Amino acid sequence: MTIDQAIKDICEKHFPQFSYIFDDEFNINQAVSREKLPAIAHVLPIGGTMVMRNGRIYDRENIYIGFVDKVTRDASGDDQCAVFERMKDAAKDFIREANKSGHFQSVTAWDYGVVYNQMASIVTGVMLSITIEDNGSC
Repeated sequence: MTIDQAIKDICEKHFPQFSYIFDDEFNINQAVSREKLPAIAHVLPIGGTMVMRNGRIYDRENIYIGFVDKVTRDASGDDQCAVFERMKDAAKDFIREANKSGHFQSVTAWDYGVVYNQMASIVTGVMLSITIEDNGSC
């Protein structure tokens, strides 16, 4: 199983209320606009590192994964914030599930950015930038 397949499995198993989208950085925007929201937008890996320990090679991918939901055009700050906080909570739940899955080394820190009306659809949410290392099961 690849890291990307493991992420998809986690999303489909633990986030059935979200559409799951996996696409490259150029097409993810249009893909989000075609799917039912809320959605998890997993961008094709942007790079990574291979690590050798004890004669075994481990993959360490740098990924972007977003949690977005629709907001009304010109939504108020309070409405935007409510959706953002809900999507940030979903992102935290994703990290917890990824850590419990047994597929990866524990993720203990990550960066995130806020998505406000930056896509073809009017959505708000959070985009995580994470380095995920397989633990030998991927």
